[in-house]
Amino acid sequence: MNAPSPQVRLIPRKDGVLELSFEQGAVVTLDIATQASELVRTARGDGLEGPVLVDLSNIAGADLEAHKVQPANDGGRVALVHSSFLTQALLDMFLRLNRDEVERRVFRRRELALDWLLSA
Repeated sequence: MNAPSPQVRLIPRKDGVLELSFEQGAVVTLDIATQASELVRTARGDGLEGPVLVDLSNIAGADLEAHKVQPANDGGRVALVHSSFLTQALLDMFLRLNRDEVERRVFRRRELALDWLLSA
């Protein structure tokens, strides 16, 4: 993988949630998606065990290759937040087609996503 991209960062929150945040207008490529997964994997290796909030509200899009990256969440909950109704519908459909051991849900409201993550 190339040098870390400033387009994605991991923020450990005080409530234990690990938040992945993308820079405004970012287009998520395979490299950026891989880096995001590695950030979570590294946090896990450092002993951070909380659920993951992926805030997609700032992204401009994602390429098809980025969807091939498997989440590094070890079976925990992942909430995806996006402000677009169309994007939410597409993500919901993608998640129904790609079931795995990671419990994931899509939300349009950040507060609802956090409530769901912390209710486990």
